[in-house]
Amino acid sequence: MTRAFADPRFVAGLAVLSGITALSPAPVAVRVALAAPLALVLPGWALSLAFLPDSESWLGRLPVSVATSVVLSGITGLALAATPIGLTRFVWAPLLAGVTILGAAVAYSRSPEHALGRIRLGMPGRPVLAVVAAVALVMVAVSLARTPLSAGHIRGYSALWLLPTSAESDSIRIGVTNSELTDTSYRVVLYSEGRAIFQRPLKLSVGERWSAVIDVSSIPKEHRSFDARLFKNGDPSPPYREATLVLPGSTAPPVTGLWLVPDQADAGTMRVLVTSAEPKTERFRLELRAGGDVYKVIHPRLQPGETWSRTIDFASVPQGQRLFEARLYRAGAGAPLRQATLSQTAG
Repeated sequence: MTRAFADPRFVAGLAVLSGITALSPAPVAVRVALAAPLALVLPGWALSLAFLPDSESWLGRLPVSVATSVVLSGITGLALAATPIGLTRFVWAPLLAGVTILGAAVAYSRSPEHALGRIRLGMPGRPVLAVVAAVALVMVAVSLARTPLSAGHIRGYSALWLLPTSAESDSIRIGVTNSELTDTSYRVVLYSEGRAIFQRPLKLSVGERWSAVIDVSSIPKEHRSFDARLFKNGDPSPPYREATLVLPGSTAPPVTGLWLVPDQADAGTMRVLVTSAEPKTERFRLELRAGGDVYKVIHPRLQPGETWSRTIDFASVPQGQRLFEARLYRAGAGAPLRQATLSQTAG
């Protein structure tokens, strides 16, 4: 077996086999087990056959081969990560296999069978080469430890918040922070019981923060429930960010809400709840869907701040269709105001 590993043709064949395995759709464990030699041993082994042809034994050749292979893997990996191609097995494996095959070709051309084409190069001895490989390995390891990973998939974000200025104050503070990757235009709107009481266009540079204090003394304390919405780059819908605030003493919710709640006592029923934050009495249309089909339509009429609930029996719905979706519409509206889902399995 050791003679086989001294044959450059055998090493090149192993490289081809490892490369094909790395690119195949085989299970991860199989790919790792059969392709690991391509990253850890084979490139250095082929190069050692080419430039250290007179090594006495494979035990003397192995440490240099492993060190050289790891260094090559690290260098090629860093180089690929810095290119638009990126570090993927579909590029890295063929590259390492190509280096191995090239080394094996040089070794074969310098073998006794091809003595006429053999060129002797003055190469350092094994101890010197091992030290050089070890130093290079340390340098690559330090470089890898200090180099951040590619951030190509990182996305920025924006923050929106609502805070009371103090416990007894008649004002609130609204703020926006731009943590996007570019300067961004916004429109911020503050609602009370569905009515816009403040709005402003903004353009913030990267990292810039904006805030404003809003006087709400004209709003009765029982109605001091607020909904802030942030729209990005002129897009009117849906809001990019949303924040709510309910001040002490308020009895109204900040936004109209819709919930589907499973019944713990009866696995064949669920509760539907709606809370209205509309500025006036509103007649809603509530569609309950099961498996994508409309199962029930209800028209609750709610006053501002009122909560409505009903228990729904879905025992007649087949097991495979018990993915429920509720859609709440304002009267005459074509787009749902709120949506909720529930997946329920009967016991």
